[in-house]
Amino acid sequence: MRRTSRFLGLSTALLLSATTVVALGDVTATAAAPEPPPGARPFAGASGPTYATPLEATAAPATSARKKHQWPIRSRTGTLTTHPVTPQGDLSQNFESVKVIQDRLKGRMVAVVVLQAAPTEATDARLRVGFGKVAETEEGAFCQSTSGSVAGDVHSYGTSGAYDGDTITYGAQLAGAKTQAWNCAFAQMISPDGATLYDAVTKSGLRERRQKPILSIKVPDKRLERSGFTKVPIKIKNSKQTIAKAPKVKLSWKTKGAVVKARKKVGTIKPGNGKKGHFLVRSTRRDRTGSIKFTVKSKNYKRSVKLKIRPIKRPIAARSTLRS
Repeated sequence: MRRTSRFLGLSTALLLSATTVVALGDVTATAAAPEPPPGARPFAGASGPTYATPLEATAAPATSARKKHQWPIRSRTGTLTTHPVTPQGDLSQNFESVKVIQDRLKGRMVAVVVLQAAPTEATDARLRVGFGKVAETEEGAFCQSTSGSVAGDVHSYGTSGAYDGDTITYGAQLAGAKTQAWNCAFAQMISPDGATLYDAVTKSGLRERRQKPILSIKVPDKRLERSGFTKVPIKIKNSKQTIAKAPKVKLSWKTKGAVVKARKKVGTIKPGNGKKGHFLVRSTRRDRTGSIKFTVKSKNYKRSVKLKIRPIKRPIAARSTLRS
């Protein structure tokens, strides 16, 4: 007697898959400095150790009432328009305004310098931009530079992408940009030989912008057991694009048609680092569908991911041919 091959029908399995990622609340302050174009032409020779520029001391920008937790400062910005000296020289050697950004994550300064006229090769001058701390003296208030707070001098005239008519946009790495709490900034236009100060602008009371962590929850697609619990890996990571560590991270979840067992305490996650673990999940519905919403929380920051449980159909391997 010959018995032909038998193929079992389609069987139903369960698949756990991530579908959507939902950010709850502000993920991060928009505090990153824009990427500057190719660099401005540097002046040869040292710029000098420290500088002091007169300024009109003003109160720091008003801030809201202190919250229970303050996220770290990602950037400080200011628009310099106050002239502590009488401008001289050509209009292309005088400032209209200067916007500066201290980017703590990348350890650099970005400056957008607008002059009263477009420079030429004949009116080229030495441009100096830096940060400092307000110093009160008997002679008045000054913006006093500190170690690693001043960018190297650059030419006011050039042909690279940093130069666009009366506007110069450039960036520079500063040794103190990651750690120093500067509260003033200044810009100076100086003759090429360094002997004459054409113009200067200053600003005290820089605007501070804070940044939250940027957490992500990663769960791979996983085929679930037909009965009992299935062990599923999970990873929670903090992006390297933030300056903020996430303290005391906790994991919570809401389910539909499923039971989840997991550890709630995750711990502190530094920028660029992550925590790995696992959770147990079991389907409870007859139609074998459901969802899990995981949420990670650190202080007043939250981020969530939604996972779906759905049935999938797969062929079962054929039995071997039996003969008699």
